[in-house]
Amino acid sequence: MTTPSAEPPGTAALLVNSRGEHLLHRDANKPWICDPGTWSIPGGDREGKESCRQAVERELYEETGLLVAPQQGTAFLFAPRAGGAR
Repeated sequence: MTTPSAEPPGTAALLVNSRGEHLLHRDANKPWICDPGTWSIPGGDREGKESCRQAVERELYEETGLLVAPQQGTAFLFAPRAGGAR
């Protein structure tokens, strides 16, 4: 039996540049994703045994082509959804 991760199953990346602009992307119009066809911040569910950090880095690259580099001003926050909902 495996122990469930204490990290939430989903991830999202809120990127803000020095001018206070937020990075958004247009979600694909696919029925199996959250809010298809709308503007949102990059993110998605973890795959396999990846950590939230690994998942958000992968999702950010898959959805925007950006690579996360450790630097000043980078923070990773983990917060479960209210009521544990997915």
